[in-house]
Amino acid sequence: TKELKKLMKKNNFSIMRHKKHIVWSHNATGALVTTSSTPSCKNAIRMIMKDIKKEVGVAMHKATINDFKNVMS
Repeated sequence: TKELKKLMKKNNFSIMRHKKHIVWSHNATGALVTTSSTPSCKNAIRMIMKDIKKEVGVAMHKATINDFKNVMS
């Protein structure tokens, strides 16, 4: 759990809600990532890193497109 919090803080995420799972919200884009409250192994952390990359990359891409559209209009 300590590693997970460190990873999420490093990637600009904060806790949105917490029960059996933790829902993290990206501070800049609002992208959501859901993780287990207690990741069981190193592979779980690796999969969370993959989810972060996927969600933030998609959200950043959408933000970039929207910014481009605003500049062009």
